[in-house]
Amino acid sequence: MTASIQQACSSAKNLTDDNLKSLKVLILATTFPRWEGDREPAFVFELSRQLAKNVSLWVLVPGAPGAKPYEEIDGVRIIRFPYFFPQSIQTLCYDGGILPKLKSNWLARLQLPFFLATQFLFLCTTAYRNKINFIHCHWIIPQGFFVALYNFFTGVPFMLTAHGGDVFSFKNNLLISFLKKFAVNRSKMCTANSKATRQQVYNISNQSNIKTIPMGVDIKQFNPKLKNQSLRHTLGNPDLFLLGVGRFAEKKGFQYLIRAMPEILKQYPKT
Repeated sequence: MTASIQQACSSAKNLTDDNLKSLKVLILATTFPRWEGDREPAFVFELSRQLAKNVSLWVLVPGAPGAKPYEEIDGVRIIRFPYFFPQSIQTLCYDGGILPKLKSNWLARLQLPFFLATQFLFLCTTAYRNKINFIHCHWIIPQGFFVALYNFFTGVPFMLTAHGGDVFSFKNNLLISFLKKFAVNRSKMCTANSKATRQQVYNISNQSNIKTIPMGVDIKQFNPKLKNQSLRHTLGNPDLFLLGVGRFAEKKGFQYLIRAMPEILKQYPKT
């Protein structure tokens, strides 16, 4: 993923690897650790930390109660923008994601227009003040549309990364489908986390600049050579050991694993 971003940056600005440091990259996301040890997925942070080794990097993410409005970690300048007051009741982002919150929380729905307006405002001011010359946006909507709009007025190139929920949601909404297409069509490159996501992005935009690149993992922590048998021993050394990883949300598909378990147990009783 970092190589693809650097390639997109280089081609957009006609740079060589030797002068990548002159790039000032802004990353936009709505999922990001709020503090050290946070349970929020850290894949955007880990990607940013690797990318910051070669370019000057800023990250713009939503604020949250208890989170610092600004901090710098391993070369990553993190800006957390407030989108509702008092900030202690900001509830639209984090702890499950925006879409589930919009479906279940009236306060989140109330905060949505304020979030959209402040995100675009902070995008414009952050990019202008820091002379950003490339933007990497995670999720095609909502922020992908605003980055595309910013590109329309300023010409600053950008790339998108689709994670699934942003392209599979609101498929029958003509307005949102138009916003998605507008964002993808103006992007320098778009990456998708799976073949299914890539196909859906293609269905939306009919663009060829879409690459399937799953988000990476920390191979120092997730390494098949670093096997710990203690959990297997605790469970009685089962013949088949299944591990499901992900947030316990419907879109993650755990219901299929649960439904399959009776058949699995018939064939492998000691699972």
